[in-house]
Amino acid sequence: MKPSTHIKLGTRKIPAFHFFGTVGFTAGLLLGVLWCIALHLPVWGMLVMALTAMVAFTVLAMLAKLLTGEEIIVYYHHEIAILLGCALVLGLLHQPVLRFLDIMILCIATFLAFGRLGCFSAGCCHGKPFKKGVVYTHAHVQEGLIYYYENVPLFPVQLAESLYVSCIVLTGCWLLSSGAAPGSVLVLYTAGYGLCRYVMEFFRGDPWRPYWQGLSEAQWTTLLLVLFTWMAGYLHWLPLYTWHTVIAAALLCSSAVVVFRFHKGGDVVNPRIIRQLMNALHQAHLQNLQTNSVQQPAHIHVCANRQGWKVSAGLVQQYHLQLTHYTISGSARLRLTHELAEKLAQLLQTLHAHTDKAEITGHPGNLFHIVFKTPLPDSKPAAYHTV
Repeated sequence: MKPSTHIKLGTRKIPAFHFFGTVGFTAGLLLGVLWCIALHLPVWGMLVMALTAMVAFTVLAMLAKLLTGEEIIVYYHHEIAILLGCALVLGLLHQPVLRFLDIMILCIATFLAFGRLGCFSAGCCHGKPFKKGVVYTHAHVQEGLIYYYENVPLFPVQLAESLYVSCIVLTGCWLLSSGAAPGSVLVLYTAGYGLCRYVMEFFRGDPWRPYWQGLSEAQWTTLLLVLFTWMAGYLHWLPLYTWHTVIAAALLCSSAVVVFRFHKGGDVVNPRIIRQLMNALHQAHLQNLQTNSVQQPAHIHVCANRQGWKVSAGLVQQYHLQLTHYTISGSARLRLTHELAEKLAQLLQTLHAHTDKAEITGHPGNLFHIVFKTPLPDSKPAAYHTV
């Protein structure tokens, strides 16, 4: 499966991300208008919320570009800003805030369900390496996909999220049609989508999002939103359901386990650290290319990532074998374990398309050598080192 970055409409090619975003916004707006009519609410209220959403979305996008120099869209940031803006405007207009927010969150969810299809096509918000996954090409790298995931099968986490969110939209529509208390759909989405997003984050492979204590920004945001809405339910500001309490407790327990394992040295290889390691290996590779030749002994360049790990890489062609070797040493801040070295070896095998199994040697907490042996089609009479 190789998605295209553009959608062809007649003779025109439209970026898939923009196409699905436009379709999602239109579908969400139409759904909101229909529910306003069905619930005998003023349609102009929906139009005001749509205008508020567009303003909030644009302002956040402009601020992100002003601060970072790049166009960055973080879903949770926009969802929170839109809901807060709509609640403020609806309150000023003396409209039923919770019922309108129930409708608005369904509109946002509809937009997200289509938006994730755009993410899938563009190659953003992608998953981790997965044997039967989706493959992105060099065209996606040119659009922003990290270079080392080119032609690597990745888990289609965007499609899974889109399907799950679509189910939440249908469930939310059922709640509205059954006369559920105002705020029920808002609670359903916050807890239901939050649970999904929290789990999906463990399958995400894009390296641009911050992590802290082993959890991503989205997971911390999910935890805070679920706990906040649960507390609002406890204070009778929102409806309170037993399943909401169960989800909140499950997320708290899971977060505690992840943080504990993080401090014990487990599960520290998140996508950001992988990017730092791959960039360091790539830099060492380029430096070796500039300084080594087949006639001279190799000078191995060592690079370090932000965690203090030192890495090097090289190729040794000897007789009938090509040896691809990686050396990774730990730091006082982040010690290496054999389990961690095995995870890194599996990752390197996938990203660099090694067909043979890695040989791992070294000392836990200090240094590991990872070697891949590949048979050569023609034997070499002498040993030499190239990178």
